[in-house]
Amino acid sequence: MGIQGITAQIAESIIEILSPYGKIYITSERELESQFEPYRLNINPLDMHHVMAFADIYIGDSQTMAAEAGVLGIPFVRFNDFVGRLSYLNELELKYQLGFGHKTSDEKGMLKSIDKLVKMEERKKIFAERRKKMLSEKIDFAKFQTWFIENYPGSVKIHKENPESEF
Repeated sequence: MGIQGITAQIAESIIEILSPYGKIYITSERELESQFEPYRLNINPLDMHHVMAFADIYIGDSQTMAAEAGVLGIPFVRFNDFVGRLSYLNELELKYQLGFGHKTSDEKGMLKSIDKLVKMEERKKIFAERRKKMLSEKIDFAKFQTWFIENYPGSVKIHKENPESEF
């Protein structure tokens, strides 16, 4: 309650910045104002990650979508009142520099981040390297689960005694 994000006026400013650089697509769970309908991308929600993987930039007010973009190496700009309150996004933004978070009180800063990203030379390469660094410092959770189940119940003891181990 009381949490805000991208308004129609802000969306118009974003479109103005992005227009010279390529196609703009909007996905939305809510009804869009008529001026944004030409940008609407009607896709099956199951295809969203495939579409995002080929995007140049993600801009939105969704924590989840911003994080997913960052993990895919797609630079993101998120604009909402949760900025600074979620540790996993703070890590993506501050430690790995995979995106920018701006509170709704910082509209100018958000627009500057978008402008900076669209003008960044070798953006794809830079963000691919940042993604690679981030992934190199994380475990493969599917591999961990497989190890844990295959070695149960001994895996419980091993993990409790040394949670940082490379299973």
